[in-house]
Amino acid sequence: MKQPDILLMMSDQHAAWYMGHESGVVDTPNLDALAVEGTRFSNCYTACPLCVPARMSMLAGRLPTRIGVTNNNHTLSPLAPTFLFPLVAAGYETVLIGRMHFTGTDLRHGFVKRIGGDITPTGWVPPRQEIQEERGQLMSTFSAGGCLDVIGGGESPVRYFDQEIVQDALDYLAQPHEKPQFIVVGTFGPHFPYVADPVLYRKYKARGWLPPTFGETPDFVAQNPWLKAHQKTTEQAMAVKAAAAYCALVEETDTFVGKVRAAFARYTAAAGHSSVFGYLSDHGDMIGARNMYGKQTFFEDSVRVPLLLVGDGIPANRVITDNVSLLDVG
Repeated sequence: MKQPDILLMMSDQHAAWYMGHESGVVDTPNLDALAVEGTRFSNCYTACPLCVPARMSMLAGRLPTRIGVTNNNHTLSPLAPTFLFPLVAAGYETVLIGRMHFTGTDLRHGFVKRIGGDITPTGWVPPRQEIQEERGQLMSTFSAGGCLDVIGGGESPVRYFDQEIVQDALDYLAQPHEKPQFIVVGTFGPHFPYVADPVLYRKYKARGWLPPTFGETPDFVAQNPWLKAHQKTTEQAMAVKAAAAYCALVEETDTFVGKVRAAFARYTAAAGHSSVFGYLSDHGDMIGARNMYGKQTFFEDSVRVPLLLVGDGIPANRVITDNVSLLDVG
């Protein structure tokens, strides 16, 4: 059998609870189909609940402390091998479409082709004025500190970026390619801003759902300055809105997964290739659990992530409960 074409969709900040087959909180028919038709890793954890360390650790297959990447201002050394290099050596065309949060002079680290760029700055000195002009009133909402400043249904740079990246992926898969493909399609949602499709936002707002631990401050949180600093004093009505927007962003991500998977299936069928399709995320979001938002804690909402694989040779309807992490992907 020829080498399979492989496509991984990687979102940003998708807590594993927020899928239909996990809890029913969010309607995710496409991710649910992956769980039924393939293998689900129900205890998959990030290597670090922060974007850049999580992603660079995944690519290198080593802990953040081992590769010297422990915050979002760090970068993976050009000398550090990633699992992409043996794929290239094995004849694969390694393609990055969209987000990976690379920073510095090396924006590939083993990807031989890059399409679509990223939504976050890639240079050492971010062009703050340009970023401000692009993000407008949503500028503060890209960080946990200001994530509740704007909430609701509407337009945002995140939604536009993800739509463009998914279209780039569809265009790429509509073309023939000579080599076996290893493709990563990286979206930014459901990362905040908590601004989502208006129809989906109203749908989840009407449900009025909140994490079961909303409003709770355990003693160990109150006594720990780091954890306490991650809490926000939030009225219940605002918390419901933030959770609704997040759920809506997850459902929109699910729609993107369905589109890309269908295009990938058409591509591999036309090429007569075997295939593997997967979905994962870099870390989660507390989204109001214990009155916290964003990541950077080791609570389940922040560190447990989806990992779903389907394709030739992968058992259907299988759940692996052993602990795994993003370090295992490579």
